[in-house]
Amino acid sequence: MNQSNYQNAWCLYDWAISAWSITIITFVFSSYFAQHLATSPEQGIIQWGKMLSVSGILIATLSPILGSIADKNKSQYHWLKFTTLITAVCAFLLWFANPDHSNTTYLLIMVGIGSISFEFSQVFYNSMLADVTTKDNVLKISSRGWSLGYLGGLSCLAIALFLFLNDSSSLIKLKQSTCQHIRIVGPLVGLWILAFSFPLIHKPLSLSKIIFNYSEFNKSTSNVISSIRKANPKKPIFKFLIARTLYSDGLTTITSFTGIFATTLFHLPLSSLLTLGISANICSAIGAFSCSKFSTEWLKPLLAISLIGLIISSTCLIFSTSQVKFWVLALTISTFAGSLQSLCRSIMTVMTPTSKRSEMFGFYKFAGKSTSFIGPLAVSSITYITHSQRLGLSVVVVFFIAGLYLLKDIPIGKRKSNYLSNKLATSQAA
Repeated sequence: MNQSNYQNAWCLYDWAISAWSITIITFVFSSYFAQHLATSPEQGIIQWGKMLSVSGILIATLSPILGSIADKNKSQYHWLKFTTLITAVCAFLLWFANPDHSNTTYLLIMVGIGSISFEFSQVFYNSMLADVTTKDNVLKISSRGWSLGYLGGLSCLAIALFLFLNDSSSLIKLKQSTCQHIRIVGPLVGLWILAFSFPLIHKPLSLSKIIFNYSEFNKSTSNVISSIRKANPKKPIFKFLIARTLYSDGLTTITSFTGIFATTLFHLPLSSLLTLGISANICSAIGAFSCSKFSTEWLKPLLAISLIGLIISSTCLIFSTSQVKFWVLALTISTFAGSLQSLCRSIMTVMTPTSKRSEMFGFYKFAGKSTSFIGPLAVSSITYITHSQRLGLSVVVVFFIAGLYLLKDIPIGKRKSNYLSNKLATSQAA
């Protein structure tokens, strides 16, 4: 496969795998579980939240360890294929989650395993960015992948709506009394993942590359613990991870609470919330793609612009009183969020040493998951104390400002700190 085809296959994978997070997690099966399997909607929210929390703990804990194992065995591709197949299989098996209380545990297990596999796949997928690009095109390829991811997930959802989920005008009529029209979305997502990820993961899977014994696991765990102990907050890569943790918490928090904010203060109906969600993903795709026109030297300025944009738009949204202004500001936040995520992946690729790229992307995942509870906890606590949702949500601005402040002394995109150059030189020599 030549370099151009390799880049296209890598970007297309994002189009494929994002169907899990957008279609399964965000829009379809979370609602299906709460309405049709849980004993009550409230209980459904509690159980769904617990499942995501347990999954998040496992993802945060194991991502650096599995990344270290992949680095040692040079098995990123095989781990990527394995975790992708597990995610697709879990999607297919959701067909058997009939609308009955007895299937509650079954659905939670399938979605939990699928979510864990999905997040692990992102560790290995992101670590392969250095293999598919040149040092000047890191941001271009990363941005193209992110934008395709947003659009791919929405395209899968749109097809599901057109074929099955639109009660009045679905193209294919399935038995609604047993929720076949909803359960079929699982196999649709599984097929979507397999079809569009095939160009990247079409080579045979070697199980010997991913099977490890206790000794290997223990050694990789020790390596990760050693990396944590030796971590110097003053080193650029660890300082970046701390900054990323802060503004990632802010972004996750404002994303999680925007729906509640819109419903309670602006009285948006469910149909409008769905429209807002779809529109937000489209704007995020635009934001990510807009970064593809810039070279590596623009990483830090663009990151600063994105964070400043989030600070201003979030502040205005929190204190907005007009529904029209709320819509405009929510979509503005989504646009900056898309560019921010693409930029962060590019920065990690540029700053990460070749021998530790999977492990460091595991830490990257750890940084995004391990403290994700802090933002929502801060919002709920401040809201409880002040009796004001607006003051409660204003904490996200503090996270953005803190993250921006930590970035000021980090040498991002400079040639002398570009570990990617070493990776490319090694690849060319080989």
